[in-house]
Amino acid sequence: MEVNKEVSFMGVLNNIWNGFLGLVYPEVEGCLYCEVDELVTDEVQLCEDCLSRINYITDNYCEKCGRLIIDEEECKNCEEYNYQFNKARAVATYNQALSDYIYDMKYQGRQALAKPLGQILGIYGLEFYKREDLDVIIPVPLAKEKLKTRGFNQAYLLAREVSKKLDLPINDQVLKRAVNTVSQSKLSPLKRKENVSNIFYCEPEYVKEIKGKYVLLIDDIYTTGATVNECSKVLLRAGARDVSVLTLATGEQGQ
Repeated sequence: MEVNKEVSFMGVLNNIWNGFLGLVYPEVEGCLYCEVDELVTDEVQLCEDCLSRINYITDNYCEKCGRLIIDEEECKNCEEYNYQFNKARAVATYNQALSDYIYDMKYQGRQALAKPLGQILGIYGLEFYKREDLDVIIPVPLAKEKLKTRGFNQAYLLAREVSKKLDLPINDQVLKRAVNTVSQSKLSPLKRKENVSNIFYCEPEYVKEIKGKYVLLIDDIYTTGATVNECSKVLLRAGARDVSVLTLATGEQGQ
């Protein structure tokens, strides 16, 4: 896999920091993570310190799966997997700060964090994908049981912010998860494949809405790619023309 160096680190960060400099004290709100009353903007409602703790991926990533490549010319993950999606991209590596933000959003009842995290995801979406090459955004679904327990699907909340940034519609009705599964983070790469095999399906009444469409699939974390790959297979079988992936976090090559 070739390593992409086209996306400028400063270009991405300039978009994220846009509005900090020269802003003349409008109605100031605190950071949605640390709640410090530092200046934040409509662009991303996290303070500069919280934003700076994220390990953004802007170069040296695999052109196919988006994982950060360290001291390697080829992506070994892509050599081992037959990915069905066109390509995947992620905002950052899954470091301590980003894992804290995602954990608090999903498990500590702080779903408001989906707004700034989704805003960052949308900024990256504009860097990595052309809006005119996409038709619809689809979040990775939760099983009904987990959705009832958690009260929200974090992938949908993130997708909602990406939708605003890219000016694309969301369809959260066509792709469904049939059963609840063990968390992927607790499993080996092989078990992750088995864990998500044949658990997704498309609702027949909504299939017509994705036929021939270019889909942007949204999730919070990309580990081995097993979940988004299974979703992609189902969407392609249902008639989607192409599936690309966008997530908040991913690992480094070999993880």
